[in-house]
Amino acid sequence: MAAKTILAVAISNTQKNQTITDASAASLSGVRPYIKGLIQRLDVCGFEIGTNNHYVIDYRETSQAQLSSIYSGTPDFVLCMSSTVLAAVPSTWTMPIIAIVSDVPNPLRANICGISGERHQIGRDYYDKLLATIPNLEKVYVLHKDNYPPSVKALAKIQTGSHPASVVPVPVGSPYGDAEIQNAINGITGTASSALLVLPADSFFGSANKIIALAHAKSLPDFWPVTDWVRHSAAAASAVGGYGFPQIRCGELLADRIASIWSTGTMPNPPFKKIDNTEAVWLVSDAAAASLNVTPRTSAGLRHV
Repeated sequence: MAAKTILAVAISNTQKNQTITDASAASLSGVRPYIKGLIQRLDVCGFEIGTNNHYVIDYRETSQAQLSSIYSGTPDFVLCMSSTVLAAVPSTWTMPIIAIVSDVPNPLRANICGISGERHQIGRDYYDKLLATIPNLEKVYVLHKDNYPPSVKALAKIQTGSHPASVVPVPVGSPYGDAEIQNAINGITGTASSALLVLPADSFFGSANKIIALAHAKSLPDFWPVTDWVRHSAAAASAVGGYGFPQIRCGELLADRIASIWSTGTMPNPPFKKIDNTEAVWLVSDAAAASLNVTPRTSAGLRHV
């Protein structure tokens, strides 16, 4: 039997088009962490990647404006790495579609299943954990994608209640590209005793390295709604901190959905599973913080890497 093809699509401000046939570091370089988690978990479930095995991944990254051009051919499965990507899948496609979203679509097509990543639902936690990570903050600049529900809803939760450090929204408008992100961050002034809080948005995840570099160039510690970019190194690609559900873990849960379909021949019931709140991770990179002359707090539950 020929290997099945999983068309995996993510939003990015640069184009990427590659076929992934193994889990080597070279194959996964620059690929969203969802994919590493997916491959690892499918292997545990008995489904190996490779042209002579169970499946290969047709991996694509594209801008929001060019999404429609991605959906062609007849893949066996579609993996959507954001709500925006899911919304663009042609209504005529009947193959299984697996998605990571914050809000489950309503109405829900019978061939769609996935994971609710619960990103905006813990929006206020991003702010509170940032303040518990970095002492003496007076201002929090909040980078959000304008008109994108997970980002807008998270901002609304942050703006509710009292604020030990003032909240300054930093919107990024359409077409949500690198230029718009750069202009938004470069427009921030008065960065002493401040930090940049990045809210969940597909285009921000696609431009993570650029956002980290722009923030650090302004001496702004950055804090993310995922922890995949918080690393031991103080290199440009290392964020200072983050709190939330790692993309690599979400990829494992997406793999469980796919494995269920392959094992039973039917869509999972219920089709969507919410990630457990106990799986939230809170990290700070001491090296990245030190590069910005920041000394993180020692807080219960905060892991230093």
